[in-house]
Amino acid sequence: MDRLVNMFPGEVSILSRGAIRKDCLRLKNGTRVGVRVCRSKTMVIQGQVWIMRPAGLDKRLVSLVAGMNADNTALELFYVIPPIANRCQVNVSLNHKWLKSGVRLSNLSSFGEVVRSILLQCKVKAGIPRSRPKGWLSPQARASIATAQRIRWDRWRVGKRQASGSVG
Repeated sequence: MDRLVNMFPGEVSILSRGAIRKDCLRLKNGTRVGVRVCRSKTMVIQGQVWIMRPAGLDKRLVSLVAGMNADNTALELFYVIPPIANRCQVNVSLNHKWLKSGVRLSNLSSFGEVVRSILLQCKVKAGIPRSRPKGWLSPQARASIATAQRIRWDRWRVGKRQASGSVG
């Protein structure tokens, strides 16, 4: 994280979020980016995989995934991926769908541009008009319902008056 802050002075800063939550990166425009460092492990069939720990409270953040080398001594590869909410530890290989949904960084100098492009993709996929909570109605719908109820009430009142007028 320090390397990114030094590469982009004034553009990227480290956001400290207390003892419970992990630190993340904050871009100049306020966008937060989670950092997920993945240890390397060699599997018999898949070869080298990276262990992605549970997202926890960072599940809604675009993430910088940093994969370590086979000896787990240095960072080997970098990906910027859209928000992923894994609840348990996952072994991620180079051809895993989560890495394919993101962008591999050949060098960290393109970090800001790639984060912006991933954010645009997320907004397009989610659709700007997000789903509304259950029972939510637009003001026009509420006005239509109120008008319909008023008309129904007036008809019921007129029918009641006519019924009581013909009896008495």
